[in-house]
Amino acid sequence: MIWKIKEADKDLVKNLSRELNISEILSRLLINRGITTKNKAEKFLHPSFNDLANPFLLAGMEKAVERIKAAKEKGEKILIYGDYDVDGVTSIALLLSFFRELGLKSLFYIPNRLTEGYGLNKEALKLAHAQKVSLIITVDCGITNSEEILFAKSLGIDIIITDHHLPEEGKRIESLVTIDPMVGECPEELKYLAGVGVAYKLIQALKGNSATGGDLSQHLDLVALGTIADLVPLTGENRILVTEGLKQIKESKKEGIKALLRVSKLTDQEINPHHVGFLLGPRLNAAGRVASAKESVELLSTKSYEKANTIAKKLDKQNQERQEIQKDMFKEACDLIKKEKLDSSYSIVLIKEGWHPGVAGIVASKVVEKFYRPTIVLGLEKGIAKGSGRSIENFHLFSAIKRCKDLLLSCGGHKLAIGLTLKKEKIPQFKKRLEEEARRSISEDDFKKKISIDSLLSLQEITPSFLDDLKGLAPFGRGNPRPVFASRNLIVGNFLRKNPEHLFCWLKEGCHPVDGMGKGTYLEAAGFGMAKTVDLSPGEVVDAAYYPNINDWQGIKRIQLNLKDIKNSGHCESKV
Repeated sequence: MIWKIKEADKDLVKNLSRELNISEILSRLLINRGITTKNKAEKFLHPSFNDLANPFLLAGMEKAVERIKAAKEKGEKILIYGDYDVDGVTSIALLLSFFRELGLKSLFYIPNRLTEGYGLNKEALKLAHAQKVSLIITVDCGITNSEEILFAKSLGIDIIITDHHLPEEGKRIESLVTIDPMVGECPEELKYLAGVGVAYKLIQALKGNSATGGDLSQHLDLVALGTIADLVPLTGENRILVTEGLKQIKESKKEGIKALLRVSKLTDQEINPHHVGFLLGPRLNAAGRVASAKESVELLSTKSYEKANTIAKKLDKQNQERQEIQKDMFKEACDLIKKEKLDSSYSIVLIKEGWHPGVAGIVASKVVEKFYRPTIVLGLEKGIAKGSGRSIENFHLFSAIKRCKDLLLSCGGHKLAIGLTLKKEKIPQFKKRLEEEARRSISEDDFKKKISIDSLLSLQEITPSFLDDLKGLAPFGRGNPRPVFASRNLIVGNFLRKNPEHLFCWLKEGCHPVDGMGKGTYLEAAGFGMAKTVDLSPGEVVDAAYYPNINDWQGIKRIQLNLKDIKNSGHCESKV
């Protein structure tokens, strides 16, 4: 792994530290994130509703509000049409709850992942027409459905698109209104909203709130869930929405979220992005992956304790099923890579009869994590291959896929994640073309994992007050990663406990033996998943990259270094 230690202007670090009355290390961390002025730093460290952007700065918002108000006056039936992932189901639940508060006649539709796929489809539009729907509002989808929008228009149905994806090149969207930060001019702070963030701006506009959250804060639990789960940058408006939304999740009055917290064993805990990304989000996603995402919407919308409890338990069980499917698929994927010697290629495309397309994206992510190659995982059924792909940082997978579009039945996505469908007979040619695209764009150096180091530290600097400073940078996520530090010439001490997967040991500055006695600073280090890949012995001198936090294990709280990488740094001379 290549370490890249960030450099910051020393005078700028000192000036910002003085102006804000903060430590120089916190000043440096802000500068590393592109925050170089007092005004920007204060807004970053203290996210406030007062800094929410006017929703009418989004193109199309005024016209959308007028159309929805007209629908209310005329008693029209509105269909909310969304995606089957967490961003989609939270967006639907958000609009559904708010529209019911306004007295709007509304219903929702989510396509089946396996039989219908992503976005609008004509059969669903025919059903909406039969139900006498005259207005459809899409959430987290629609921007790539130019043909289906024209079809809806022919049925006399108006469509308001709310989305956050890129439109198809060369295709004109004939919707009544399009609200998408990626289309037309948009303030920088709104550019990377998730689908649920765009939906929130819509209800903000409908409520007449041009800047503040007001009494809409009760809905921010849904916004935080969808925003974090969709891995959009936690900067700009997203930082405000997520900071406030995480508080709302813990205190949520929604029966569905309370039930979700119970089955995830998070009741009364301070909720952070990790909880959403690895515990709450996967349970909400499970229904859309292995069954129907409609149940996730019903969970988030119901006011019944009993119904919420029943659905949450069902989602928990479905998530366990998903984990078993994922485990088996990942093992089979690794076996295929070994058999076909794909670990030396520039791209990996894996296809197998019976693989579940709903789990393909997760398996592709795990393959990328292990082999660090752009990876596509496809399930094959009745001559049709359907699945997902994930990429490495320096390869724009969606751009590469679009250049192979003549071989595909459908595709969509962005730089690091895509979904696609193609015929079985097109697979060999597709694999060949993707490999050619990868070899044109990727260098050997791109396959080397890299880690960004915010600063070199002495272990003596890692104190409780230092950790309090780091909390001011939270919530962490894409666009605002958890700070990573490095310390050099540390001595490996005794191992704390045995574990077949994880590494736990003492690390100490200086050259004295580490035995919990003697002089020097020593801290506990944890290398999760490192037990089989890192070979350490007490007394070795190492360099470590890590992020520090407080570990609460068996009721004992102490500072712990969560290792990102550790490598031999040679030997040092003992000093008395």
